Amino acid sequence: MKNIASRALFAAALLLSLSFATSAATQTATLFYHIKHHDYDRASFSFSLGVPGDSRFPANRNLYDLSYGSISLGDGQDYFDVPINDRSYSQLKDLGELKWDELHDVPVLHASQWPHGDGLKSDFSRSITGTDPELTPANVVVKALLGHLYVLHSKHDRTDIYVLFRIETLKLNDECTISWQIVRSPEEIE
Repeated sequence: MKNIASRALFAAALLLSLSFATSAATQTATLFYHIKHHDYDRASFSFSLGVPGDSRFPANRNLYDLSYGSISLGDGQDYFDVPINDRSYSQLKDLGELKWDELHDVPVLHASQWPHGDGLKSDFSRSITGTDPELTPANVVVKALLGHLYVLHSKHDRTDIYVLFRIETLKLNDECTISWQIVRSPEEIE
């Protein structure tokens, strides 16, 4: 009986330490809606360097992994996007409304087969029918929704990383605060 109690206590301590390790690695950043603030420096972020994607940080050479509020589809929603130039192969996906402890596995999100060299194109004819416009290439733009968790596979000439981030606060068309962490690529685990 004593052995079972010891094992249970060990398992509980291990789960607690794993939970703590995840939250300890989580950082935060506040991004400002580019269209409103006209400040690209504070609308973009470089996760690999942990700094805004702007010229005040020469190490990032104006490269970024994520941008907030740089595009509008005319539907009153906020959007995140990944670089669509600079030989980016990055992909972004909304995992839905999740808390950090509800995510058990990081999903594989393969980098684009071709660089996003032609920029973002959209078919706004579908928006007249009440459905969302179709954006190409796929997985470069997602809605920014409070409480949602996202996976980002940021890949360009200097970086190939997986990032998880969650929207902690959102002031529509103004700013959002995200919690984030760089995670091991699930492609390495496959």
